[in-house]
Amino acid sequence: MASDVAKKLNAINPEYNARIIVVKMGNSGSYQIANIDKNIIQTNIDENIIKTNSTVVAPNEENKKEIKLKNIFQNIFGNHVVTLVDLNQYNLTLVLDPTNPGIGIYKNGQIIMLNSADENGLKFESKEYVSAVFYKGGIDGITNTIGDYIQSYKNPKLSLEEIEEKFGLEAQNKALDEVRTMKENQTKENTFKENLKVNELDKITNTQKEDIQDKEKER
Repeated sequence: MASDVAKKLNAINPEYNARIIVVKMGNSGSYQIANIDKNIIQTNIDENIIKTNSTVVAPNEENKKEIKLKNIFQNIFGNHVVTLVDLNQYNLTLVLDPTNPGIGIYKNGQIIMLNSADENGLKFESKEYVSAVFYKGGIDGITNTIGDYIQSYKNPKLSLEEIEEKFGLEAQNKALDEVRTMKENQTKENTFKENLKVNELDKITNTQKEDIQDKEKER
């Protein structure tokens, strides 16, 4: 999903330089998902519980051993993929999580998710160096990864408060509501146009019928 989002964003504006990054999603903390029809965070969980906006995901006792083995693997390779997007006007790199809808920033080598409910919120730890070696062409992948890491230390033109105001959970939900309104208005407009076409066709059909009837009378 993250790669699809990256492709679509780059098609809209190549300056976004959208690309994917592999991360390890932490197993503790509170994370609030944007207001859409999805509530379960896609991650494996050990002894801790992750709370979403309406769902609590608890560990399955029978699978604890399997989960621990998976966690070892995930600690090395990561367990999640997100999308990085450059906003040059703000000198800022956003982190988009399409799977568990949320937005964060890549700053000072760390991923800070704005959907975390508190300071000890869900952690996203970059595992991009490992994936760069195995999945992104070795040296070239590492070079790009190092470039992203260095770029994360640039000073954004927005304060953390301004970033939160523009891209935090409240702003995300507001944007979603605006998109829904646009979609509803588009549907209404399309329905109006279709009804107009039907009415016009009815008028034409009725006129043709009247013409035929008049001709029949003349005969």
